[in-house]
Amino acid sequence: MKGIYVAGVSCEPERLVKEPILCNCALNYKEKDIYDFSEWKNVGLNEKFDTIVDLAGGGWLRLLEQSKTVAGRKLQVVKPSREGGRYLTLTPDTAHFELNSIWGALKLFLFVPLFRAMSSRFSKRANLPAFTYATLDNDAKIMNETLKLASEKKLKAVIDNRGPFEFTTDGVQKAFKVKDSRHVHGKVVISIPKSK
Repeated sequence: MKGIYVAGVSCEPERLVKEPILCNCALNYKEKDIYDFSEWKNVGLNEKFDTIVDLAGGGWLRLLEQSKTVAGRKLQVVKPSREGGRYLTLTPDTAHFELNSIWGALKLFLFVPLFRAMSSRFSKRANLPAFTYATLDNDAKIMNETLKLASEKKLKAVIDNRGPFEFTTDGVQKAFKVKDSRHVHGKVVISIPKSK
């Protein structure tokens, strides 16, 4: 993508700067504080990010904590909302959560994200990026376009090299352990035997 600087975060950052991903730079989150702007300056970044896409969750809490002090705001890696900064996430703050009621689901997926979206755009726009809890659109047209790109080999499915796992109790449990480790490198695949 021309004109876009893409940075990545992984426990294997060298993987992100090679084909097929090709990030401009990457940091190892196990060794570096990815929410400290000075770490990004060390790899050549000169200005704060316009957008953060958080696929792991929890980053908003760190930005919220940093926004409370002047020193913390200097460390932030993303611009505030008033300067066009955006924070997009697909997941709640924690990877594992329990929902025992409709109220719990509404709180987790509607009320908290809605409050964050509103406060980051109005009352806290000088200190925080605009929060967006993004969800995928189930529009058939978009799905068909995606399948077309995949069939034309313009999209590549990345499959974790520890699989595919057998469709047995043991195999499925192993697959879930890989997924729960939160260190998956692609999709975890379970092979279902072909019917005879």
